[in-house]
Amino acid sequence: MHEREDHNHVLKRVAHHVRNGGVPNVDLRKFYEATLDKHSGLTEAAFLGKRKQSVGDAEKLLSFAMADFFFPKKDINHKNSLL
Repeated sequence: MHEREDHNHVLKRVAHHVRNGGVPNVDLRKFYEATLDKHSGLTEAAFLGKRKQSVGDAEKLLSFAMADFFFPKKDINHKNSLL
C-alpha cells in the first residue's frame, strides 16, 4: 500500500506542475479545449485542479486520451516519442 501511495503522490505533483504551466512548450489553452471535447475525458475540475487530492483527476489530465487529443493519429510517431 505504501508504494502505491508514493506513486499517487508523484502523479499528483506532476499534474500540479503541468496545470501551473511548469512544462515548457505545453499550451494550457489546449487543455481547456480538451474540456470541451467529450472524447478527451478531461473535466473542468481535473483541468483546474479543484480537487487537489484527487488521483483520478491527475490521471485524467495525464491520460492517453489527452495524448490522443494533443497528437491526433497522423502524429503517432511524435506522440510515441513523448510517452
